[in-house]
Amino acid sequence: MTLFILTETSAGYALLKAKDKKLLKRDDLAEEASTPEGVSNLLKLKSFQKFESATAALEEVASIVEGKVTPRLASLLEEIKDEKKASLAVADPKLGMCYLNQHNH
Repeated sequence: MTLFILTETSAGYALLKAKDKKLLKRDDLAEEASTPEGVSNLLKLKSFQKFESATAALEEVASIVEGKVTPRLASLLEEIKDEKKASLAVADPKLGMCYLNQHNH
């Protein structure tokens, strides 16, 4: 099963793809992810949606806090829609709830 990781940064949304399908079951995950080189060995950047401005970034964060998936985030997630047997891990709990709320309605 392919594992994707969605995270929000101050610059934009990042969609990462795990190089190892059993990434979350690794005993050495915390140790391996403790350096930039280690993270690079574990993950590959699939896509990045940059925020055009600080105002846009604040609007995105405000939407997440309100439990809304923005068009920018939805378009990023469209990229994995057709993946077979994919899992999505989300770094921010509020971001995860936004995604769940959108897909359960």
